[in-house]
Amino acid sequence: MLFSFSRLCLAFLVFGLFAGKASAECSVDAPENCGPDDLARIERDLKVELDRSDDPLVLFALGRFYRTAAAPHRNPELAITYFEQAVNAGEPWSMLALGEMLGKGEGTAVDRKRAEALLNDAANSGLNGPALFALGNLRLQSGSPDEAIAYFERAADAGEPWALLALANMLEKGKGTPADSKQAKELRYRALNDHHLNYSYVDLIFSAIRNYTQPDSVQKTLDLLKITHDVDPNLSRNALLWLQPNQKVAVIQGILGIENIYAGNLDGLLTKSTLHAIGDFCRQRGISSECRKEAMPPALLDALLTYLVDRNRTA
Repeated sequence: MLFSFSRLCLAFLVFGLFAGKASAECSVDAPENCGPDDLARIERDLKVELDRSDDPLVLFALGRFYRTAAAPHRNPELAITYFEQAVNAGEPWSMLALGEMLGKGEGTAVDRKRAEALLNDAANSGLNGPALFALGNLRLQSGSPDEAIAYFERAADAGEPWALLALANMLEKGKGTPADSKQAKELRYRALNDHHLNYSYVDLIFSAIRNYTQPDSVQKTLDLLKITHDVDPNLSRNALLWLQPNQKVAVIQGILGIENIYAGNLDGLLTKSTLHAIGDFCRQRGISSECRKEAMPPALLDALLTYLVDRNRTA
């Protein structure tokens, strides 16, 4: 079936991408979630639409496809080619995307001077918040955290929710500004409450588990994982996958300690007692073969999340 690419549909694609909307399903605006057959179909349909229309948003969609799709379809150099064509037609989202790629050296040599010019053009073309956020990231990449903060603050004032999370991370680490964990937490909740930015949950989880040897920190992390799972199960799974190894072990210890499958300390260490508890849990869940291959396989993390959420619902 041919995808429909009306200008309204393409506009939704663009705004969904840069406003932080993430799809858990395969779609034109989320090629990173697609399998090989779907990717081939999307690529074909985009090219058919390009033959039918000279709309620069179709060029942008193709650029994004080649920038974010899985191999073998991912092709940063080809993405740049399409973004360049769209930029020449005055398409602002392509200015933003190309500026980001030039700033990182993604598919091309680093060119921060042109990247900054493109991002300023995007801001002047109506993408003030996203472009200011990208300029902040460009300043971070060039080693100027104080200038980055200034851009992030301007982006946040312009309504860009991702800038709030960037500011929160810098405040948490004391990077370019005095450390202030209280204000960092307030910014994360502001991103969540004011902008419904689901990724804020992941950021809150990372913040909560930072002191993973403290029982209160682990319990707060478990509570946030349950809440996040209700919002988006894939998000809670990714949050757990993205934790540092010791943090991940501490969360596993915390979940297994709920009904005394594990009774040791929350130390984030794969001790004999921790491995024994993991083995018991794997046998109970029928995933022993996966658990024998590695200490913390994805199947174990999925089963632990299901256990945590289901127990909460029946408690």
